[in-house]
Amino acid sequence: MSTISNEVLEKLSVRYRLLAKIHDGNESQAWEESALIVEELLALRKEREQEEPFVCPKCGNTGLADSGGVQPWGEPILIECDCTAPPAPGADDDSLPYDPQIAEYEQMMEAEQAQADTTAQQFESLAGKAVVADENGNLSCPFCGGRCDPNGWMGSYDDGVPMCGPECEDCGATANSIEEWNRRSTALAGKAVVPEGWKLVPVEPTKEMIAKMRYHNGGYDKHIKNGYAAMLAVAPEPCK
Repeated sequence: MSTISNEVLEKLSVRYRLLAKIHDGNESQAWEESALIVEELLALRKEREQEEPFVCPKCGNTGLADSGGVQPWGEPILIECDCTAPPAPGADDDSLPYDPQIAEYEQMMEAEQAQADTTAQQFESLAGKAVVADENGNLSCPFCGGRCDPNGWMGSYDDGVPMCGPECEDCGATANSIEEWNRRSTALAGKAVVPEGWKLVPVEPTKEMIAKMRYHNGGYDKHIKNGYAAMLAVAPEPCK
């Protein structure tokens, strides 16, 4: 199993936070929990990096301890040590000691990363495409185009009444209610995912943008930045 680097985990945390904002209801909560798991793993790693490595007093982390006996030729009789410490890293090995909890987290992160990549690819490939209503008036999934099952997921019972909601028959996307499902599908139809802090602009500036740049551009970095901000302020926003 390959080890996910801290840099990749930091990127995953940002990605999961973004996916939590894009989705609603149960999906948003699931991505939020994934981000928390990533951040907890990062914190564990940083904590272990600051700890002194454990050295077994019996075997010195070699795995073989002195039994107390002596071979006929004078060498001590070594036996397998009963400690649980893994062998110490070699001089050319800067890896951390094996930690079962971290290893479990890394396996979870690999699965979450694969799921996030799939979701992002589906969303990117379908961005800008129209959603279609079925015979019941329910819109198709905005993420994969799949058919909506109005009672696809079943939750706990509330006062004897089962809790359920719409779910995509293909990718498993969910919503708390059919109204929320259709509202989200309509809102996301024809839109690309724009990360926070970014803004869509046309390839060629409009007349208003050029006029703003001409007004502000004085040749200095500050003026150019002000001009760029002014252009963005009047740029068309197809996502709204």
